[in-house]
Formats: sequence, C-alpha cells, structure tokens
Amino acid sequence: AVKQKSNNDNSPRVTLEAKVVDKRSASYRHHTPNSHLSHRHYYHYVNFELQDGQRTELRVDRIDFDSLCVADEGMLTLQGTRFISFERKGGVAH
Repeated sequence: AVKQKSNNDNSPRVTLEAKVVDKRSASYRHHTPNSHLSHRHYYHYVNFELQDGQRTELRVDRIDFDSLCVADEGMLTLQGTRFISFERKGGVAH
C-alpha cells in the first residue's frame, strides 16, 4: 500500500473519456487486539471503460460511489491508480 501510494503520488494526473460499466462494494471486519471490539470497513469500487475499450477498476469514496450510475459517460481524472474525479457529460446524474 505504501509503494502504491508513492507510485500514485509520482504519477501525472490524466483525464480520459470513460463510461461507468459496473460498481461493487466490499467489506471486512477488523478486530481490535486485546479487545472484544470490532469495526466493519467498507470499500467502494467503480469499473470504468475507457475510450480505447480498456477497463480499469478504481476505489472511490462513498459519496462518489453513490453519485455514479452504470452507463454514466464523461471525463475520468485519475493519478496512477487513484481516482480523482468523474465529470458526467452534461453534468446530469441518472
């Protein structure tokens, strides 16, 4: 994770035409050592299809996950494997 963060930090920001083709969430339970407490963590992923047909799955924040819909088209900005933003064509949500 530290190496990937460094790679992303050193990558240029790129903006590409893309389409949302899938969304998924994953969760895991984290147990605190020496305690009966546990926490559930959620991760949200969006699969984008780029203009050249290549697909990439990016982890996104919950607010972005909730606002994106499958079939949304627009401009995807990323930095390495880090999602930065997605701006819909016309700026209208489905």
